[in-house]
Amino acid sequence: MEINSERELLPAIVVLGDSAKDTARKVMQILPGSELHALKGRVTWGDIEFNDLSKHLETLFFEKKPIIALFATGIVIRCLAPFISKKQNESPVIVLSEEGTHVIPLLGGHYGANRLAKLIATKIGGI
Repeated sequence: MEINSERELLPAIVVLGDSAKDTARKVMQILPGSELHALKGRVTWGDIEFNDLSKHLETLFFEKKPIIALFATGIVIRCLAPFISKKQNESPVIVLSEEGTHVIPLLGGHYGANRLAKLIATKIGGI
């Protein structure tokens, strides 16, 4: 992925459990330089550990760092809903099923989420 603007920072791949390990590694190969953010105590591998998912997603969102979440869409929505106001302010947020079969650009389509989701889906064989 080519970085075209400061809004298109390398993404944070966020995982909550070891079941997302294979898909996370595939995404990291597609997006060299991306960071793996892992829930402390539940994931034993990762670049950055966090304790509080809601606070961590909030921080990433306000830093305008693209988020690639490898867990349930509902969790992402509940964590970020209080901060969604205008599409001009949204960070790219993508949700992947843990096995990588489904890639959903949830927020920030105008800021790279659609393009990033399409790239990931094409490379890992998802839809």
